[in-house]
Amino acid sequence: MTGSGRAGPSSELTAIKWPVFARILRAFSRDPEAPDFAGGTIKHVGKHALDFLDKTVPRFREMIVGRSVLDYGCGMGDQAVALSLLGAKSVTGYDPYPRFPTTGPPGVTFTATLPTEKFDIVLSSSSMEHFADPERELATMAALTSQDLVIAWAEPWYSHSGHT
Repeated sequence: MTGSGRAGPSSELTAIKWPVFARILRAFSRDPEAPDFAGGTIKHVGKHALDFLDKTVPRFREMIVGRSVLDYGCGMGDQAVALSLLGAKSVTGYDPYPRFPTTGPPGVTFTATLPTEKFDIVLSSSSMEHFADPERELATMAALTSQDLVIAWAEPWYSHSGHT
């Protein structure tokens, strides 16, 4: 562990000549060999599911209306449901570690299997710190996007639930 409480990168990973964007992304992500941990987003559920995105993504609500959205790393599914209520044409919540409901409201589907179709918007909010290989996940998200890729994350250096 480093002095910040984060696990330092393994020597095998630090020996790789990463591109600049990958080095930046890895600097703000957990060590892939570290155990997963629960993020600080538990207060942002239900009617507050989109609060963080409203604060961090300009014109977020306007960009969603009438578009197909993939919520990549949807967790319990609250954001996916809120996106549907906001007026998204369709919403798919994807998370390989399902904690979402078995069925969603009309217009919302949940899956633990990576979708293959493209979406107008791929959204990943407060998920990056859970990915063992953030560069691969980012490439996957980009490949599934036909128009916009929206990534918003704050952990571990700032948590929108008030914890640092």
